[in-house]
Amino acid sequence: MPDGLAKTLELLVTTRNESAGDVLWHALEQGNLAVQKLALGSLLRRRSPAALRKVVANWHTFSAKLKDVTLEHRGRLTKAIRDAIFSRAERRSANGGDAAGVWREYEIVPALLTVVRSSEPAQAAQASRTMIELVQSLHVELEQTRDSRARRASQLAHAHVASALEEAARQFHKHRRKDILAAFLIIAGRENATLKRILREPTDTAHAAVVELLAQSPRPPIARLTTSFLEDTRAPQAALAVLSQRRDDLFVQHFLRTVGDDPSPNVRGNLQRLTKLRWLQSGLSQLMFLDERAQVALAQTVGCSGLPDAEILRVLRDVLRHGKLRARRAAARLLQNFEGLEANRLIMQTLRDGDIEVQAAALAELRARGLPGATATLLAALDSPHPLLQQTARQCLSEFDMPRFLQAYDGMDEEERRTTGRLVRKVDTNSAALLREEMQSPSRSRRLKAIDVAQALEMTGELEEPLLALLNDEDHLVRVAAAEALSHCPTDQTRIALRSATLDESPNVRSAAQRALDEMVVATPGQSGASNVDQAPATAALRV
Repeated sequence: MPDGLAKTLELLVTTRNESAGDVLWHALEQGNLAVQKLALGSLLRRRSPAALRKVVANWHTFSAKLKDVTLEHRGRLTKAIRDAIFSRAERRSANGGDAAGVWREYEIVPALLTVVRSSEPAQAAQASRTMIELVQSLHVELEQTRDSRARRASQLAHAHVASALEEAARQFHKHRRKDILAAFLIIAGRENATLKRILREPTDTAHAAVVELLAQSPRPPIARLTTSFLEDTRAPQAALAVLSQRRDDLFVQHFLRTVGDDPSPNVRGNLQRLTKLRWLQSGLSQLMFLDERAQVALAQTVGCSGLPDAEILRVLRDVLRHGKLRARRAAARLLQNFEGLEANRLIMQTLRDGDIEVQAAALAELRARGLPGATATLLAALDSPHPLLQQTARQCLSEFDMPRFLQAYDGMDEEERRTTGRLVRKVDTNSAALLREEMQSPSRSRRLKAIDVAQALEMTGELEEPLLALLNDEDHLVRVAAAEALSHCPTDQTRIALRSATLDESPNVRSAAQRALDEMVVATPGQSGASNVDQAPATAALRV
């Protein structure tokens, strides 16, 4: 700014001559925006009541950029705005309302309430619009402000406004203004004592109007307030009734957002209390337009609700058929809570889903429900290339583990041992480790059984090391059994150990070792060189 202009403006601001205001107004009426901004700022700095009233009176002529200039002098126009709001002149009242919204003059809400309750219709309507705008602005400001100082200021303003609106809500029987109740609902949380009392007392004069606003208001804060009752462990029955009946898109959006993909215990409890959801009755054509998280919330909503099973399964079926990936996974997991033919049919259909997690959720249900082909499907899953399907199948066949197999082993015939053993090997991935422990048991009978089981399950290759160790067992019967079992391990290490065993002090051990070596030769016909070399020392040992 040129020094001369700056000095001139400073003089016009500080002089007591009221004609200085006229000069500044003349500059404000010029077309140059830069000059207009300087002139308006100077007018506000003069703090002349007449000039400030004139600013509000001409507010409708200001551009958005000029209105922004006034924000740099916040507080200077408060009285002028208040006077304008109470004016009977429609234009001036409208200007006062618009200025209050721009300046966020929250402290004038009580004054606006007075105008709304007692003025003529046109003035009251303007005051009502300003009141709602300010309350919504304060609500957003409180939600979004992160700066601690600004947040404290917003909280103080909130307390001031909420107190005035709460008192006005209690006086509904006198003014019957639903717009006042709407402002109250925007600013009040669900824990507000006055709100809960109104909702719990159908005889309260404000009850019907509050319920109507919760059920029909298109204002996002009121829709959020309505769905927030899902999180209230002591939600009034009237609020739950609204949750059951409301069906507009805004409400559904906030409802699903409140439920989320992992509902809290409080939300689950209230969903169970809902035996009807009107927005579901018209079908799920909106399913395709929901994002993935909302589809997950939809599945959780019906799965946790008190709706009839048939309706829940209808929704889950549509989600499983047309939903996005995470929604299908959620729906598949929820099927475990439902019984009957339809649930079973969905389980079988879900097995064909393209996602492994969805398949696994269905696979886990087959055997418990006694569905046809359950065991065969689980056995096939044991050979799946997908670890999750393998793990799920093992969990479903968990009774086929090595400890139980060892307990039942003596009572089985050879065929049972073989077929059940194959299943145990696939199901119990700890089978080899457990047999290894049994082979180290102090009990001779347990060591012998472990050797026998290893052969029955064709696991001698996996247990070669502990079997080799048992060739040196103190009990000759164990050494015999170990030598016989090692006939199925045709490795150089085993051949060397068996040749050494042909020198054992026990004839039975020597015979068993020689038979094992001979069986290795028979099992690998046509082998030359090494086989002949292997057999020579063994024959020599037998002659000794």
